[in-house]
Amino acid sequence: MSELTITHTSEDGTLIAGTSKGDGSAEVLKMHGWRWSSACGWYIRGSRGHQPRRAVIEGTVRGLQAAGFSVAVDLDTTPQDPAEAERQRRERAAERAEHLNDRAARAEREAQSRESSAKRIADGIPLGQPILVGHHSEGRHRRDIARMNSNHEKAFELRQKADGLRHAAAAAEANSAPVGKVTLGNRIEKLAADLRAQERSLAKVGDPTSRAAQVYRERAEQLRARLDYEQGEWDRRVAAGEFIAYGPDSVRVGDAVKVSGRWESVVKVNKASCSVSTGYSWTDRVAWHKITGHRAAHPVAS
Repeated sequence: MSELTITHTSEDGTLIAGTSKGDGSAEVLKMHGWRWSSACGWYIRGSRGHQPRRAVIEGTVRGLQAAGFSVAVDLDTTPQDPAEAERQRRERAAERAEHLNDRAARAEREAQSRESSAKRIADGIPLGQPILVGHHSEGRHRRDIARMNSNHEKAFELRQKADGLRHAAAAAEANSAPVGKVTLGNRIEKLAADLRAQERSLAKVGDPTSRAAQVYRERAEQLRARLDYEQGEWDRRVAAGEFIAYGPDSVRVGDAVKVSGRWESVVKVNKASCSVSTGYSWTDRVAWHKITGHRAAHPVAS
């Protein structure tokens, strides 16, 4: 059998080259979670922009070797520049939105064509004309009604498909735009938490030269680069006045803050968050980045 090559880069993700239809590799790849795409062939979903999933790759190699294949592995663990990764992500989202809108338009045109066909058939049947049982026209009349109903049903299905595609295109268009304040803050919060988790795991590894230590270091390096980029984006957009970074220096107890579209009263303030009243016996803790508006209880006199 031909030699297969598994490759990984942060930009392209994890791919495999050398497979062909009917060679028996598809069964093994599906078993290990690989997906097929007409654009890039077999790939591991979600591998782009991340470190290689070594457990999945090694399991795939063992499965392919057991099936008689010779497998080479070439893994590039260099993290992709976060700014370039974000640019490519937006480009892919824009291309996906355009593709989905085109498919929605085709489905809508086909639905209109089906409805026109049904109307032409209906126009050929006199209004109120019953089926003349036993008459030579009975068979044609029944076939016309069946064709008309089939066209109406298909038009309905196509319109539903077009609506779904338009919704998906709208979501892709939203992903192609710069993220909002809350989303960007959530990214930073999660990246920081993930980085701390990787650093804790690395500290627990006894042998710094082990494979586990290598994996934790690679993940921590990538997370640190992404965190630095997202934090830089936050600082840049705050400086540009795109949104306001609230904190304990600007919000006080008794002020009102806007959270998820609602105004709430502040009852406690600390460095990382504030607590707001809920109208019940408890309060809600709100991270500063989730606040999108502020009203001072007692404006400071100038």
